[in-house]
Amino acid sequence: SLDDDFIVDLLNSKLNSTYLIKGYEHENLENKKEEFNLLNTAIILHQKLSYIYNDKNRIVEPYRLVNTAGIWYLAASENNKLKTFTITKIKNLKTTEQTFKPNKNFLKIIDENRAIWFSNEMLEILLQVDIKVVEYFIKKQLLPYQQIIQKTKTHYVISAKVSFEEEILRIVRYWIPYITILEPIRLQNNLKEELKNYIL
Repeated sequence: SLDDDFIVDLLNSKLNSTYLIKGYEHENLENKKEEFNLLNTAIILHQKLSYIYNDKNRIVEPYRLVNTAGIWYLAASENNKLKTFTITKIKNLKTTEQTFKPNKNFLKIIDENRAIWFSNEMLEILLQVDIKVVEYFIKKQLLPYQQIIQKTKTHYVISAKVSFEEEILRIVRYWIPYITILEPIRLQNNLKEELKNYIL
């Protein structure tokens, strides 16, 4: 069952390769047990899936059930492109009679990628993080592909890589005023304009 005991057992198990857990929080999927089990089985047996997502019929090859910040996602390829689907938005889920051979490169991208979304092209970000909050970034690895570039008495300069700009903007918005985007500067300027419009 998808309760606390299930999550604890899951986190303690190093043998289950169908799951990728990023954080200990979890959403309640009590009403999605059947679908969740179907997804798990399809991943193990390399079965293609069909479902409706964002009002569009999909045929996908499932790779991993990913939990990030408590939210469950399905990492799957559609038309040979790796994508992420929110479990709770999947409708009319069915297995097909078709099987597939897992793409080793896709598995590597999923297991190494610390972000939620997947893309072949990564955007490198440079951030200035105030010393008052930098410990949270270090302990929890809040940024995907996070690396410390510089340390001073007042701040750290940290680099990160993201698939989409919104990934980093969401984090920066949360940590205002203790964080600034150094590169690319256009993101910082766009964020400033967004904040100005919000205040107005």
